[in-house]
This record gives sequence, C-alpha cells and structure tokens, in this order.
Amino acid sequence: MPEPTILCEITAPIAKITFNRPERLNGLGNEEWDLLIEALERVKDEPEARAVILTGAGRAFCAGGDVKTVESRLSEPPPARFDHIRKLGRIVRTMRELPKPILAQVNGPCFGAGFSLALACDLRICSKSATFGSAFSKIGFAADVAGTYLLPRIVGLGRALELHLLGEPVDAEKALSWGIVSRVVSDEDLPREAERLAQQLGEGPPLSFSFLKSQLQRGAELPLEAQIEYEAALQAIILTSKDAREGVMARNEKRTPKFQGK
Repeated sequence: MPEPTILCEITAPIAKITFNRPERLNGLGNEEWDLLIEALERVKDEPEARAVILTGAGRAFCAGGDVKTVESRLSEPPPARFDHIRKLGRIVRTMRELPKPILAQVNGPCFGAGFSLALACDLRICSKSATFGSAFSKIGFAADVAGTYLLPRIVGLGRALELHLLGEPVDAEKALSWGIVSRVVSDEDLPREAERLAQQLGEGPPLSFSFLKSQLQRGAELPLEAQIEYEAALQAIILTSKDAREGVMARNEKRTPKFQGK
C-alpha cells in the first residue's frame, strides 16, 4: 500500500503533519485537503500532542493546489466551486482555533495555498533555500485559503499587494526581513531546529498557549476596551488553574515547572 499523501505522526509531545507528495512538490488535491482536515482533528483530540510541526516531504513545503485537480473544477457550477473554496478557507480557521501552537517548518518552495497554510501557523521557520509567493495571478486566479486575510496582517497591505499582483517569489532573507518567518537556518539544520522549538513548545503550559493564541488573534480585531475586557476574562479563568499555581510555585522554588494543561 502506498503511503498516505498527508502523514500525521505523534511522538509526545509533538505531532508532525507532513505534506507527502514530493513528486508533485506537495501540491494539494481533493484527497489531500480532506486528509489535512482529518489530521488537524486528530491532533486537536490527542492530549499527548501539545505542539504541532507542519512541513513537506522532499524539497518543497507545498506548491499550493494541484493544478491538475484545479483544472477539473473549472467546469463545475459556481455554487459547487464556492462551497469547495469556502471549505478550504475554514481549514485556516481550524488551525487558528487549535488550542495548540503550530510551527511551520518551511523546507523549500511555499506557494499559493501552501503559502496561506504556512501563514496560518503560529510560528514559521525556514531553510535558506525556501521561497515564498502568491502565484494566483500567474494563472489568472483570485486568492483563497484566507491568504488575503493573513498576509496583510503580517507584512502590511503594500507588501501584500506586491506579492499578489506581481507574483514574484520572495527568498528566505526577504521573508525574514518582512516578518513572514521569524528564523532562517541552513537546510541541514532545519529539521533539528524545528524539532527543538516544537519540543520547547510541547513542554510549555498548554492552557497558557491556548489562551495567548486567542488573545493575540482577537487583539488584531477588537477595539482597545474590548480587548482589555477579554484579557481580564481569560486571565481570571487561568489563574484558577493548576498550571498557574505550578508556574508560581516553580518560580519561587527555582525549579522547572511541570505543566499538565489543567
């Protein structure tokens, strides 16, 4: 039996989701989108998975939607196309609402829908050979998978327009300077560094990470007074947790805290 085209491997505390079509630069067809949804749901429900790595097999992260599959959708009626694209966009919502940090390990080309999925991650680290881009305008498409929501919030409207309208790729160093990624490492060091960061996240406070993700995402949308109220509500809740007590006790006792997500 051939390997699944999306792999999901869990070795506590890390879950690793891998786009696994290296011969197609990990392009995503209908099957891959469904498998990605299944993998995210599995990770969400698995208590041993406390941090997630998203990456690609071979020399690419993800080249976006598989153009061969996309071609078949050109003849579909508009309502069917609308429903399909909306489903893909909601994967981004699932990723952002996942109560666990997601790290994108970008090991090569990262374009189109693959770029959007990387942007939906909480942290992004890439190799020196990684490249990023929109690619939609190159085939006469509009954007999807919530890329037009995510990208301007990370790089600003001007740079987002440049990326989408010109369709020119961005190399790793420019991606770092624009804030698309937070770290660039050698191709050889990328797997080890991503694993190290994921391990650090996996040993951290699960409740704190979940609440911080929610606070920071809402902070980009809410007015100041509403955000103050939201911060107060979540902080009041988490201060009743065992993890908060453990964190304070460990600090006072000068030891490493052992968080349980309770």
